[in-house]
Amino acid sequence: MMKQSAFLFAVSSLRHYVHAREQYLRSVQSETQESGHDITSIMDVIFDWLDGEYTPTPSPLTTTAPPQVLTTSAAPSLCMGNTVGWVDIEGDGCDWYEANDLPGCPMWGSFPGMDMMGVADDNCCFCAGTGATSPPVQYPTYTPTGPHATSNPTAIEVTLTSSPTTTIATSTPTSAIPDLTLSPTLSSTSSPTASVPMTLTCPDTLDQSYEIDEGTTLYYALVPSDPVASGNGFFCGRLEVENDGWIGIGFTSSGRMDGSQAVIGIPAQGTVLKYDLVSYDATPMSGDKQTLTGTSITEEEGKVIMGFTKMLIEEGEVPIIKDSENIFIYAAGNGGYLGPHTKRGNFVINL
Repeated sequence: MMKQSAFLFAVSSLRHYVHAREQYLRSVQSETQESGHDITSIMDVIFDWLDGEYTPTPSPLTTTAPPQVLTTSAAPSLCMGNTVGWVDIEGDGCDWYEANDLPGCPMWGSFPGMDMMGVADDNCCFCAGTGATSPPVQYPTYTPTGPHATSNPTAIEVTLTSSPTTTIATSTPTSAIPDLTLSPTLSSTSSPTASVPMTLTCPDTLDQSYEIDEGTTLYYALVPSDPVASGNGFFCGRLEVENDGWIGIGFTSSGRMDGSQAVIGIPAQGTVLKYDLVSYDATPMSGDKQTLTGTSITEEEGKVIMGFTKMLIEEGEVPIIKDSENIFIYAAGNGGYLGPHTKRGNFVINL
């Protein structure tokens, strides 16, 4: 009787199981038909799962590339031509800069224009100026948006191990006190010798020369320091210019006036002095920095001749370096006082 009851209970349970399974499969079939999945493969997976035989296969770690956002930025405008009518305060236009400067005008591009029209850098195409420009063109660029999450992150197992230490045993204990020498040894040193700077002079004749332009020549000699570390070397110079006013020569690291120093002679005043060049102004240096020697200024047969001797290395000034390319600037003007220049330029000499 008990076996019959157990059998009937088992049959009833099986019928409920089959009925529930059929209802579940119908619902799955309806959903898969809408999504387009294969019902046969899904049913096989479901049967295996209900029977306890299905083991899910882990999916590989995947990442999703960040979406790209379309943005626009302005392309650099091109120079459409020199500013019409622009000239600097000396009356020189953009053609002068093309003939006397390098592309980009590194030497004279910051020279101011007439009537507050800006410097050459802003008005001449040769000086990388804007001149007449076209409006900026918008072009697309792609910029990835921020960080993104990845699915199924995996953890890396890290095992920490301690580093083994080794102890070396010695049969005899060591002492931290060094051995003492009872009898001191004597060592002798020679007396230090001092380098006495020599008294240097310019040569009687300045055999080296550089023709700056027609009617302007620099005669020069470089007397190196002796000994080298003494810093007592100097530059001997004589500038001859066909002119009837002031003349000057400057020492620069950039080819520009600003931040440079110059030696300027004014015949009418009989002076040859060192000047600081700041922006477009020349200011005489203070008395303690007027270190020139052998100065002279004369006028002969339509020429102004200025002689001077300048130290190679002076604090706060552009150095004059032996066996290296040195950049010089020069200028000249009319009248008995220091005013606007009528000629100017720059040049390089390997001393």
